[in-house]
Amino acid sequence: MARKRMFALDVVDTDQFIEMPVSSRLLYYELGMRADDDGFVDNWKKILLFSGLKEDDMKVLISKKYILPFDNGIIVIRHWRMNNYLQSDRKKETVYSDEKAKLLLDDSNVYNLYTNCSHSQDKDSIDKISIDNSVQVFKKPTVEEIKVFCLEKKYDIDEEQFFNFYESKGWMIGKNKMKNWKACVITWQKNNFKNKEIIPEWFDKEIDKKEATKENKNKMAELLEKYNWGE
Repeated sequence: MARKRMFALDVVDTDQFIEMPVSSRLLYYELGMRADDDGFVDNWKKILLFSGLKEDDMKVLISKKYILPFDNGIIVIRHWRMNNYLQSDRKKETVYSDEKAKLLLDDSNVYNLYTNCSHSQDKDSIDKISIDNSVQVFKKPTVEEIKVFCLEKKYDIDEEQFFNFYESKGWMIGKNKMKNWKACVITWQKNNFKNKEIIPEWFDKEIDKKEATKENKNKMAELLEKYNWGE
């Protein structure tokens, strides 16, 4: 097996790749360094263990279609042929011939599963894919993703508190499963904005009475901009 690996900028320098959590990107590189010459990995749980990463990072890679999983726990790096091309005299054929037989290469040299394969389903089926016999892949944000979104929006919420709250609720809003976590972050931000601990007591009173001084109006405008009210 070749001991050197490559990563194509066409894969790892895209917005979709960079928008993933840092930990998911690190896992992608770790998997890429340890895959066989056809891009298959059979010990990803061991890689998680020694690298200090989590199954959620694998779930992100699967949901973003950088990794294709098989029912037996084997995974394959979908853009392997874009990242690495080995001449036949240097390449060792994978031992996972049954899994390889289920793959097709498209015109971009990217692996895809046959349409009759159990994992080749519509775009929403990722919630049903199990990366082992007991874990269901559920598309939910990580604390890192929430943090990145809040930094971009200059929001002032506790990302871990937000995550832990909905994690305890099973990512439900009332009786319904959350459809848009970013919308919920915005709602939390607006609730924070209304919290008397972060705005002066005169704020609501002077808005209600429409008797704000010029100085306070300027302060109101600063607060509105700071907390992204109205987005």
